Amino acid sequence: MMQYTLFLVLAPIACLVVAGALVSTYRVRTTREVSTFVLLLCAVEGWLVCNSLELAAGTERWTLFWAKVTYLFIATTPVAWLAFMVQYAGKRHWLRSPLYWLSGVIPTMTLLLVWTNESHRLVWQEARFLPVGQVLALNVIHGPWFWIHVTQSYAMVLLGTLLVSYSYVGYSPSYRKQLRWFVWGGFVPVVWNLIYVLR
Repeated sequence: MMQYTLFLVLAPIACLVVAGALVSTYRVRTTREVSTFVLLLCAVEGWLVCNSLELAAGTERWTLFWAKVTYLFIATTPVAWLAFMVQYAGKRHWLRSPLYWLSGVIPTMTLLLVWTNESHRLVWQEARFLPVGQVLALNVIHGPWFWIHVTQSYAMVLLGTLLVSYSYVGYSPSYRKQLRWFVWGGFVPVVWNLIYVLR
């Protein structure tokens, strides 16, 4: 249960950092890339806030409700990440490809399946509620659709990160510094999430 305690300590700090980045970025949005980055930050902030509300809910009903709401942001974040990385790498025309739009099918299906999970158990085969200190933690056994969703999500984050990393040599020194932050920004959460998913 250490991960829940650690999350409760770090989540408020992360929320404040992302909120600060969101406000400062929103004020200077002048290009599509910046607007997409704002969307990405909104998805991350929503994920953090809803995940915190899930832990703080106190009852099984509301814990499950906020877990389902969180999936709106869980499903959106990899799509927004890939869109931003594609734009940052100067490949904006890729976003007009039918292949990119097809990448939204699995996230959309995931949202539908999360909200109807009780009738098919494709996302969560079993949900258990564990008291951790003063909070109630949701512990699930994942269903087959969850693994489809998570595989595509990791693939999108990895693809976006590799795409920008491939263009590293062509960037000016100031852009290379930004790029290093973006690569770490994609790498660290994925590793943390992978540890959580695989227990």
